[in-house]
Formats: sequence, structure tokens, C-alpha cells
Amino acid sequence: ILADPSIATGAALASAAFAEIPVFGTPILVLGMCSFAYSTILGWSYYGNRCVAYLFGPKGIKPYQIVYVAVAFFGAIGVGDVVWTISDIGNALMAIPNIIVVLLLSGMIARETRHFVYEG
Repeated sequence: ILADPSIATGAALASAAFAEIPVFGTPILVLGMCSFAYSTILGWSYYGNRCVAYLFGPKGIKPYQIVYVAVAFFGAIGVGDVVWTISDIGNALMAIPNIIVVLLLSGMIARETRHFVYEG
């Protein structure tokens, strides 16, 4: 793919590419981005609701929804650096226990993998 070196971001590159499609290019890009953004917001909201309900019971859902809407609002109005920092911290907090458990269970994982591969 050849691109203008002054186009530094993926969004700008996608916009420039779709702008080359006569008449329908920009509307297709806008519709696709809006559909993806909307489905992402709904999907993560539902996923978070189920996780909070599992961890804290039904009483934890309303506080989660308030925080979720606040974070979505601030993300939409452009407080992106703060939202990305919170997102990075959240991902780290999820990754740390998962990495520890994978390391603790690595022997069992290797044993089960060998059993599956060699003994079918």
C-alpha cells in the first residue's frame, strides 16, 4: 500500500482511502465506524454488566452503569488521554493475575497439551 507520508494515523489513512471511492466512499466509512463504535459500546456494556453481576450481585450493576456512562461520556467529549490511561491500568490489573495463574499452571498446560497432541 502506498500512502502519503504526511498521513500519520490509521484513521486519516482510512479516511483518505475511502475518499477515493466516488460518491459512496465517505458515507460507507462513516456508517461503518458508527456501527462499530455503537456495537462496541453495547457489547462492552453488557459484558461488564454480567461480570459485575457475577462478582458483586445485582446491587453492583447500577454503580457500574453510572461509571460506564460517565467514562463513555468523557471519552466522547475528548478527554482521551485520561480514558486511555484508565483503560491501560484496567488492562494491566486484568493481565497481572492472569499471567501469574498461567505461570503457576504451565506444567499442567504442558502435560495436557502433550496428551492432546500425542495421544489424541
